[in-house]
Amino acid sequence: MGGFVVVYPLGFTRFSTDLVNELSTEINQMLVDYRKVFKTNLLLPITLRIYPLHDDFYCLNPQTPFLGEGTAHSRAGTREIALFLHQIREEDSWQPAVLNGVRHELAVLFAGELSGGFAPPGLLNGLGGYFEDPGETFTSRFEAGGRPQEAELNWKVLWEENAPLSDQRALLQSTSTVAYLVDVYGWEKFIDFLKEINHKQGYHEAAAEVYGSSIQGLEEHWETYFPVYLDHRWQVNIFHAYDLDVIRQLLDAGAYQESVLRLDEAVFIIEIFGNPDELIAAQGLLAKAKLGVEADQLTLQARDALLSGEYKESYTAGALALDLFQQLGDTRRVSELEAYLAVSKEVLDLRAGLDLIRQQGIGINPFRSKEILSIGQRLLALGDTESGEQVLILLSLLGIQQNTYFQFLISLVILVCTGLIIRQAISARKPYPVEADLL
Repeated sequence: MGGFVVVYPLGFTRFSTDLVNELSTEINQMLVDYRKVFKTNLLLPITLRIYPLHDDFYCLNPQTPFLGEGTAHSRAGTREIALFLHQIREEDSWQPAVLNGVRHELAVLFAGELSGGFAPPGLLNGLGGYFEDPGETFTSRFEAGGRPQEAELNWKVLWEENAPLSDQRALLQSTSTVAYLVDVYGWEKFIDFLKEINHKQGYHEAAAEVYGSSIQGLEEHWETYFPVYLDHRWQVNIFHAYDLDVIRQLLDAGAYQESVLRLDEAVFIIEIFGNPDELIAAQGLLAKAKLGVEADQLTLQARDALLSGEYKESYTAGALALDLFQQLGDTRRVSELEAYLAVSKEVLDLRAGLDLIRQQGIGINPFRSKEILSIGQRLLALGDTESGEQVLILLSLLGIQQNTYFQFLISLVILVCTGLIIRQAISARKPYPVEADLL
């Protein structure tokens, strides 16, 4: 059956044939999908071995711990999934029971491979429970577990003591530990956790390395999460119903970088397990998040350029950022950007005024210095020290020209006055004309 071999007792040929005919496509697709999400491979083929009763399994596997009344079982390090026919036939419909059993045990096999066999059995069991379709398994498991309202067992018990599958209360809680880690930190982190368990040969150090927290710290947060999980978060499962509402809330809060990280993962998983409508929605949110990241980066560029005195670059980046935020309908940083733009524009306008004065020539206008001085003071107030230095140079040049102008005027006045005095002196020495005597 593709990547699987079905082994069954004589006398159960009909059921085995029905299983192959009706579920082979889904089960083989499951194998393809799990390869992608676990980013590893299993040595094929995987055996689906059908046992009529649990007792038949114990006869052939006498050292196996008590399994309880589950429909399927596998062991880390093996490539065999046991299906218990009598348990499957007790279900209303055997196909969902088989599929959930294979989902559970195939996830256990992949996680066991990824963790090098060092992952605790309860963690693997919880992961298998998370891969089952919660719409088909949660309610019955919750009822069978006595409808718990709060966490009762710690992670050491849940993960290390390998509770039998018949303990639905323990399976519910161990499944919620995986749901908590995936829900809060994401699937990629969980994959890193499994890999690190292999490297550290234990989960305590692996948790500290990957999650930056001790198992005790994670467990305390999980105890708060567990009642929420029982209330409604059990329905949120990245392999059956990816929750994009949380990411929408992040986008609404302006957490664009975090949204991109989560949406990259969401698109990757929804492409494998979701439907086209979910994929379109996730891709649309991802495009919006990337636009927000670009807007944030441009805002940072505008600020840094302003502080560095690169006012043209600041204005350009700020204008682009403002346009992107307007497209997003995000007004949180508008006032900040408008302040950057206002300062940059005023500096650029004042600089243009100085350039115009320089191009027109300073001339010999003694009153031009007041205008230049006013521009320089404003530029310095805005933090443009570079232009302030240029203003001082202009004022210095203007001072030299003005001194030359005043020296010329003074010299001209002196010359005129001297000429008048000399003329008056010459006139005094000249003899009176005859006509003067007649007066």
